[in-house]
Amino acid sequence: MTFLLVYCPPGRYEVFVRVAGGASPFATRELAVRHHEPPLIVEPQVIRTDKTTRVRITSAVYRPGFCSPNAEVIVDGVPVEASSFNCEKRIELGPHAAGSIDIRVHAGADTHESFGAVHFVDPKAAPDPALYERLLVPVVLNADGAFGSSWKTRASIHNRMFGDIKWLPEVSRPLCNLEDCPAALPARSSLPLEAFGEHPDGLVLFVPRSVTPFVRFSSIVQTPRDLSQYGTEVRVIREQELRTVPFIIPDVPFDQRYRVQLRVYGVDGASDPVKVGVSVGDHYWAQHPIEMKAPCTFEALPCNSNSPAFGSIDLGATFPWLFDGDTYRIHVFPVVDNPTLRYWAFVSITDNETQHVTILTPH
Repeated sequence: MTFLLVYCPPGRYEVFVRVAGGASPFATRELAVRHHEPPLIVEPQVIRTDKTTRVRITSAVYRPGFCSPNAEVIVDGVPVEASSFNCEKRIELGPHAAGSIDIRVHAGADTHESFGAVHFVDPKAAPDPALYERLLVPVVLNADGAFGSSWKTRASIHNRMFGDIKWLPEVSRPLCNLEDCPAALPARSSLPLEAFGEHPDGLVLFVPRSVTPFVRFSSIVQTPRDLSQYGTEVRVIREQELRTVPFIIPDVPFDQRYRVQLRVYGVDGASDPVKVGVSVGDHYWAQHPIEMKAPCTFEALPCNSNSPAFGSIDLGATFPWLFDGDTYRIHVFPVVDNPTLRYWAFVSITDNETQHVTILTPH
């Protein structure tokens, strides 16, 4: 269920959901509305439920009273011990149930408050969609392919911030030895996506929404027999690029010189049935189902897995009568109209002689 808040002052609200004309709500939730520009800068904003974490608090603008060592810090209505370092307050937050807390600072006659300032996250739970963006890495693979080709992924995540990005919850963490397990991606650093293991059917990354504007990616695949040729970009897909309605991949060549493969992803980890169709001009050919493998059921959403739902078909084998050298439009659409599920797809066109890959994406 989706609803639109045009404007709501910062604070905490109870949201009631009831059937039109119903006497009582069948669901109740708490909603924390944060400031667009919070008066307090709190770092880190996302912490674990099971450990004590030191939190730093500064004022968004200079306020002499805030810098006073007598300024009082209140967490969810309870005063807490705080130390001062210049104009920075430091507090320790112990283990806490999952959810958000409010922080208020009394500085003389002034009070500064940030609603939902810190979010406690259960490291073993599925990532909260309100806190984390799901990003799709379509392929992470280093393996030999057909006709002497080899698929080699060269992809990295780049942290352009001056602060660390914590690997929280655990499903977002790279593979590592327990003795040498990085807790974060350090500031101004990069990490090869190979650190997450091989994911030929796609990898979902969970990045805190507060830092996604500062996260960059590079992703190149090399497939030719001669690796001196430069590779092809397979982009990391952000949420705003995902599709909830049928979409088209145009100008797909059906030619005996190429191997043409369609790959479809359900980024939420569950999937309704998906079909593919082919058209050119006013002619539209029969639809064909795509079997989607999904790590989660609808009842288990949000999905606690870094694998997307995935399905793939060889377009040449599926529509062999179309291999006449012409180009066609590929139609991809879920069989069930379910706007809560998000999809992506691309077509790979591999030259049978050079093994070079061209990638076509939705329009």
